[in-house]
Amino acid sequence: MAPLTHRPLHWTFVAFELAPIAAFSWSGRFGLPIDQRFILGAGLAVACTAVLVLRRWAINPLFTAINLWLCLEAIALGAGIDRLARLSAQMQESALFATMLLAGLVCWAVLPRGLFSRRAGDVRRVRLGTLTLLGMIAAALVWSLAWRGHEQIAAVLPATVILLAQQLWPSARPA
Repeated sequence: MAPLTHRPLHWTFVAFELAPIAAFSWSGRFGLPIDQRFILGAGLAVACTAVLVLRRWAINPLFTAINLWLCLEAIALGAGIDRLARLSAQMQESALFATMLLAGLVCWAVLPRGLFSRRAGDVRRVRLGTLTLLGMIAAALVWSLAWRGHEQIAAVLPATVILLAQQLWPSARPA
């Protein structure tokens, strides 16, 4: 098994992609209102994604789904889209995993690399890894519904496990 630093700055890229959701989560510790937390996270999501696209770096589909969730929430709260804002308020942290699951299903159906940043390894391993991650996301959705309102337990813990599993899955590494 190759060491975790199998490509230069790999974990630096992960940290860069984590910036929007980390800023969203940490800003809650400082008492920032939820709408401002989503605007902060969405702004960073757009900026980070723009950098990745302009630099032509591989974009992680799970982080893209998380960023999509931040942007949808910011739009719902900032633009006053009541129906979406109410649904989000009811689902709380579960909305994150619902977005990840929907985006993951699209990636599974459309992208040869599935839920991984780049296509590597044999196709069967990539498909199995993607299906495993989708199962984990579905389980996280159920978990987050049970722990609604407890952000660290409902969202941070399962999201961390899913993202680590994605990074450690053998097909996530270049051949």
